[in-house]
Amino acid sequence: MEQVSMHGDTVVTKSDKMAKKAAVSALVGSTVEYYDFTLFATASALIFGPVFFAPLGEVGGLLASFGTFGVAYVARPLGALLFGSLGDKLGRRNTLMWVLLLMGAATFLIGCLPAYGTIGIAAPILLVLLRLAQGLSAGGEQAGANSLSVEHAPDGKRGLYASWTMQGTSLGTLIGSLAFIAITSLPKDVLLGGAWRIPFLAAGPLMLVALWIRRQVAETQAFAELQGEPEKAAAVPVAEVFRHHLPALLRVVGCSLLAVSGSAINVFGLSLIHISEPTRRTPI
Repeated sequence: MEQVSMHGDTVVTKSDKMAKKAAVSALVGSTVEYYDFTLFATASALIFGPVFFAPLGEVGGLLASFGTFGVAYVARPLGALLFGSLGDKLGRRNTLMWVLLLMGAATFLIGCLPAYGTIGIAAPILLVLLRLAQGLSAGGEQAGANSLSVEHAPDGKRGLYASWTMQGTSLGTLIGSLAFIAITSLPKDVLLGGAWRIPFLAAGPLMLVALWIRRQVAETQAFAELQGEPEKAAAVPVAEVFRHHLPALLRVVGCSLLAVSGSAINVFGLSLIHISEPTRRTPI
């Protein structure tokens, strides 16, 4: 059963079909986001040192590459604040479309970015800026997609529909990892010569598909009702969180730090294996 209503200028649709569309949108959007995020994490361990930080040498380039990897984790909380506030003002779906566009465009442009040998110091600077864009986008995607799914979900199934977002993060991580497994099987000169760009360039078409899917989702009734209450819409979300939800916030921060440490260990381990590879292949 579908209910369509108007709240000001916003068309609101409430139905099981729309709830499923919102969940699929969350799945696909998170898949694309974390596919892009995983590509950068893997490339920071294997590719970016010699391509963008060549003058620093092998170890220095690797450390600088890890620095760009970490930049996104500084930007993610800022992205959550920025896009969370925009979601309350411009709409969940509209904001999430900008979030997805930002991630896809940043990842695609990384695939187009000339190496240090071509444009010098501008290459690592642009890489850091694009990584910041990825971090801002990732900060807005997960919470925003959860909000869109939960607000569309039928009563009694909010947890189920919100879980599609997390399935997308796992699926995106898996696809990104598989893409780099295929690419890194190529000879090193082919890999560093430009083959590494292929998974990044593929982010462009994937983003367009995800945007088309997300475009099919209507705005939520919760957002429309918020627009009808100016005093609530004008509230400062950060202040509200610290005032009324501090214990929950601290739990989220703790869990997030655990997640970050897991990602950092995986990337560090991958780089360690890569560095020791020539030794392992030395004939006895």
